[in-house]
Amino acid sequence: MIGSVNRQERYVVLDVETTGLSPWKGDRVIEIGAVAIEGGDLMDEFSTLIQAPRAIPFSASQIHGITDEMLIGRPTPEEVFPALDAFIRDSILVAHNAQFDLA
Repeated sequence: MIGSVNRQERYVVLDVETTGLSPWKGDRVIEIGAVAIEGGDLMDEFSTLIQAPRAIPFSASQIHGITDEMLIGRPTPEEVFPALDAFIRDSILVAHNAQFDLA
């Protein structure tokens, strides 16, 4: 552990699922999940599927279980990100598999 954890701070643990591993080739985020923790307690949750600009490859669906049909009628990234920003504001971010999520 790099430093001590201040249990009174608000931490948001964030995870995303995508259409693939290559954003420069058009892969996009299709699900965002996050939980807020304060004082060691789960305080809030944020979870949404997001419209995909292209079909989800079968190989990606095999990993996360999300299908094209599940994304029909879901919000666009432009609709989701303001709500996510409000959810994580002033929080310390914790990411599952951060190297992937930051790409």
